[in-house]
Amino acid sequence: MPKPLHKDAKQMVANLVDYFAKERDNGGPLLPLTDVQDRVAAALGVCVRIVDSVVQQIKIGEGVHSPKKKRPRKKPVCDISTSEQCAIRECLYGMVEKKIHVTRLSLLDCLKEKHIFEGSVSSLGRILHIGFRYSPTNVRKRLMELQHVVHARTKFLREYVHNQQNPNPLQCVYLDETWIFENGSVVRSWQDDSIKSIRTFKIEGKR
Repeated sequence: MPKPLHKDAKQMVANLVDYFAKERDNGGPLLPLTDVQDRVAAALGVCVRIVDSVVQQIKIGEGVHSPKKKRPRKKPVCDISTSEQCAIRECLYGMVEKKIHVTRLSLLDCLKEKHIFEGSVSSLGRILHIGFRYSPTNVRKRLMELQHVVHARTKFLREYVHNQQNPNPLQCVYLDETWIFENGSVVRSWQDDSIKSIRTFKIEGKR
């Protein structure tokens, strides 16, 4: 039983019938018999380039095949509610609190475990731009907000202001900055403007 023809194949059959009918009425070929590809293109109603491409495929042994179909791809998950954004933010803060290095993969595992987000890694990367950025960890910012550091800073500022208001103020001498990472190590993670997204690290520098 012959296979059913698709719409394009049926159209080519109709083109062939019409072309040969014209040759019959013309009493001979419409194009020279030596122009094989031109005659095929005219009969099928396609351009010569398509005929030449098919001929080349057959010559090199590729055979005749259909063009690849565009398969529908699942759209990335980009739109999430405000409550979901808050849940993702709190999950990231929780990982930082547990001293877990935050990457897209580690965060995605945590979110899926808590059934907060079921998208892909690339989708999560788009969503994290709700205020997060993958940048070097600002350890200095985290250290400045430690309780004893805040207390020392407040005490220093009070004494500094008191000294400046003194009729005979003492001369202030400013020392160089303290080294935080002696070996220059840099750690990157997903973080926002909150110190909750910044991990604490062992200080390598000398005081």
